[in-house]
Amino acid sequence: MRQKRAEKLLSDVKADYNRIAGHFSKTRTYFWPDAKFLLDYIKEDDLVLDLGCGNGRAFREIKERGAQYIGVDFSEELIKEAKDIHSEADFRVANALQLPFADDYFDKIYCFAVLHHIPSKQLRQEFMEEAQRVLKPGGLLILTVWDLWSNSRAKKILFQNRLKKLFFASSLGWNDVFYLWKDANGKILVKRYVHMFKKGELLKLAKRSDLEIINSGRIKKIGNENGNIYLVAKKSR
Repeated sequence: MRQKRAEKLLSDVKADYNRIAGHFSKTRTYFWPDAKFLLDYIKEDDLVLDLGCGNGRAFREIKERGAQYIGVDFSEELIKEAKDIHSEADFRVANALQLPFADDYFDKIYCFAVLHHIPSKQLRQEFMEEAQRVLKPGGLLILTVWDLWSNSRAKKILFQNRLKKLFFASSLGWNDVFYLWKDANGKILVKRYVHMFKKGELLKLAKRSDLEIINSGRIKKIGNENGNIYLVAKKSR
């Protein structure tokens, strides 16, 4: 994917989440029970970054484990939602590709359902390398991405996109789709860019970012949402 196209798609993702922020927040009110085991890596007094925090639904779970919390998101409207819900928390608008933190800053970084919205191999690599940069040596990156290969609707959308690519009618990547966000009445509000990750691809991406794989696997389903692939990786130096 060409750089300008990737940058335009990323800008569109931001605009999409700004547009649906209110509806997103109303339908995302609690942390996923099926993913709570990933929070067991937190130690008391850890400095934790919630990267792509959305409306901050991970905040209370992380704070209950005695950690210091900072949440960032590039959607201004989602950060407004987060601040309205958790006025005591430290939420900031920030670009995950250019984080406003020093090297070796965080003990843990959590990133739930964000990386699959980053278009192009190059920008996904930059995303991982920036997370690695702000982790302390020995710090952990814990992230999830949607596992859409088990979703028949997503695979149908992917097949349609691949047909378009064969006839030069799509500039998306081979494993990319637009995933619809609908309101309660079924009206389409936005078409979000999503890269359909496979587990092996995610592991290779982490290794290329100089991260050591500690654990990985699949969460069959998170609440009423898609299944997810999870990764736990350590910054060795």
